[in-house]
Amino acid sequence: SVVITGIGFGTVQGSSTVTFNGMVAQVSAWSATSITAIVPAKATSGLVIVTANGAQANGVTFKIGGKLGPPSSPRLAG
Repeated sequence: SVVITGIGFGTVQGSSTVTFNGMVAQVSAWSATSITAIVPAKATSGLVIVTANGAQANGVTFKIGGKLGPPSSPRLAG
């Protein structure tokens, strides 16, 4: 699993989603500032995108099987 931190996610998941390069992830915990998502088994490197309360966050790069620099916090548009 991966913990995504940021602001403005809302206190409940509702119909909000997390995707890993277009694949929808199962969410195990959701709060206004933190989301714990399970990386889909067939996920590939690409953008992780949070859609919460109808707003889509800027994508953050996620790499399978490698290292990236420190991630930036997602910010919801809108």
